[in-house]
Amino acid sequence: VRALAVDAQRKQLWVGTTVGALQINIGDADYNVLKTYTRKEGLANEYVFSILSSAHGDIWLGTNGGGVSRFMDNQWKTYFPMHGLADYWVYSFAEAGRTLWIGTWAGLSRFDRDSGEFKTFIKELVNEWVYGLAVDKRGRLWIGTEGGMNMYDGDRWSVWTHADGLGAANDRQLPASGNT
Repeated sequence: VRALAVDAQRKQLWVGTTVGALQINIGDADYNVLKTYTRKEGLANEYVFSILSSAHGDIWLGTNGGGVSRFMDNQWKTYFPMHGLADYWVYSFAEAGRTLWIGTWAGLSRFDRDSGEFKTFIKELVNEWVYGLAVDKRGRLWIGTEGGMNMYDGDRWSVWTHADGLGAANDRQLPASGNT
């Protein structure tokens, strides 16, 4: 199991694994698997890294090398770099109103629900490998990367790295890596 998300509205648990995604009924004590999704059912790739149960009622699954698959109205739609997504490897999601943020191995993608368009951010980030995303109650986007952390407040980008105190002390004096 690589990812979990609860769809509270439908009383379902989505489970992302290395061999597909499971949709499980958690509305009763039986916890029945409603459906298993693989490429055969329309999922972009069976290896699911991340899942978002959106406030808008759709489910987003980020995959290992297969882009993003969105499940809405019992249908799958897949997004790849050719559609504007930053990369095929998708590690994280965060939602802020009508904006969906997507963390990939090649930058941060912003998906605008109204226009259906993506925008990619790379040079603004401390590192292009985006693993974690969160939106706080002030609407700021927090971005965890291989090389540190960014925060985007809608106007400005801030950055924190090991030099700023982020991370553990290097007590064993391990050599520094330009990438990590």
